[in-house]
Amino acid sequence: MKAGTHSSPTPHRHRRTISHGTRKDALLQTSFGALALGFAASGVVMPSPRRAQAFPFGGGEDVTGALDEVARARQKVEEVLSGLKSKQLKGGKEDSATIVRYMDAHYKPLQEKMLVLAPKLKLADEEKQKRAELLPLLLKGHLAELAAATRTGVASEQLQEMEEVAESVDEFLALAKEGGKEVKSYLGPAPEFDVTREYGPFACEFWGKVRLPESNVCVWPDELGAKK
Repeated sequence: MKAGTHSSPTPHRHRRTISHGTRKDALLQTSFGALALGFAASGVVMPSPRRAQAFPFGGGEDVTGALDEVARARQKVEEVLSGLKSKQLKGGKEDSATIVRYMDAHYKPLQEKMLVLAPKLKLADEEKQKRAELLPLLLKGHLAELAAATRTGVASEQLQEMEEVAESVDEFLALAKEGGKEVKSYLGPAPEFDVTREYGPFACEFWGKVRLPESNVCVWPDELGAKK
C-alpha cells in the first residue's frame, strides 16, 4: 500500500460480520479467486519444506492440536500489534526490520498452517467452511501488504495491516469454535513488546539510552529534554 492512502484503522471488522468479511477482503478474494479454485479442483495442497518442518501436519496430528498451534501463534501477532499501538515500534528501518523478522519466523508459517488446516475443519455450515478455507488466502494478501508497509517504514500503515492480520486469524479461530472445535485462547493481557530482547545491542535501551520520540535516534536520558 502507498503511504497516505490509509484511513484510520477500524478494529474488529471481521468479528462484526463473520460471514461477509471486509471490503478489503472482497478485493483480496478477487485476487486470490483463481488460486482458491485451483485448490478446490485439485483437492491437494502441496506443503512447502518449511511448512512441513515448522508444522508437521499429517495423519498423526489432530485438528485440535493444530488449532492450538494457530492459537499460540496468535500471541506473536499480538506482540507486534501492541508494540505498534503503544508506539514502542515507531516505524523506520530498525523497527520495520523487527516486523519482517516476526513475519518470517511466525506469520508466514502461521498462514501456511491455516491453509493446510482449513479443509480439515469440515464445518457443517457450507458457507462458513468456504469462508474458513478463504481466510488463509486473505491472510496471505494481508501479509503481502504488511511487507509493503515495512518497506515504506510508516508505522500507521504497519498498524493497519497488523490489525488485518489479527482479525483474519481471530475469525478463523472463531469459525472453528462455532463449528464445535476446541479452541483455547492464549492472549490475556497484551504482552509488552521488549525492545531489548528483540534488538539486543542494537537497542538504545541496551546501552542505558532512550530513543527520541518518533525517532530511532539514541540519546542519554538527561539529554532527552534538551533535544526535544
